[in-house]
Amino acid sequence: MCTPFSSRICITSNETKIVQISRETFYQIYQNRLNAINLEKQKSFLDNFLVFKTWDAKKLKIVAEAAKTRIMQKDEVLFEDQTLADTLYFLVSGMLRIEKEVDVTNQNFWPTDDCEWLSTKVTQRVLFKIADIKPFQLVGER
Repeated sequence: MCTPFSSRICITSNETKIVQISRETFYQIYQNRLNAINLEKQKSFLDNFLVFKTWDAKKLKIVAEAAKTRIMQKDEVLFEDQTLADTLYFLVSGMLRIEKEVDVTNQNFWPTDDCEWLSTKVTQRVLFKIADIKPFQLVGER
């Protein structure tokens, strides 16, 4: 799962298939524990996502019915920094990378004579990779 940062961006690293569900719907399903899921989706969730290992068929059916499958292309942005955190994403295939854009400031000093130094500050915007998300992991803003 993505680590909590106040400023993040999530970008696909290659063609990626995700299943997404709103957080509200996910928790509603979790609490209500209703109907059964078709066998293919049930097996996929049960076998691959740890969160569903103890769920019964009724709860899994509700998740499967509420979830939407989405195919994403390489370098497509799934969500950006400061977006409303109302969706959980279940990565089915492909890979996601979580990145954080930050300002890095360096101060350079050099002598102008025997006793004096001149300095300049240089600030660059740098993109740091925080994590790679692999299939069968959950991702979403916190």
